[in-house]
Amino acid sequence: QDDVETEMQRLRLEIQQRMDMYNSVCKEAISARQK
Repeated sequence: QDDVETEMQRLRLEIQQRMDMYNSVCKEAISARQK
């Protein structure tokens, strides 16, 4: 049971990092387009 909890937390962290990366890429693309 504990393994499942750890796995869920790890997955959530991974998703969070991907979202952050995706968001920063989008911001860069938007600012590049506005120039």
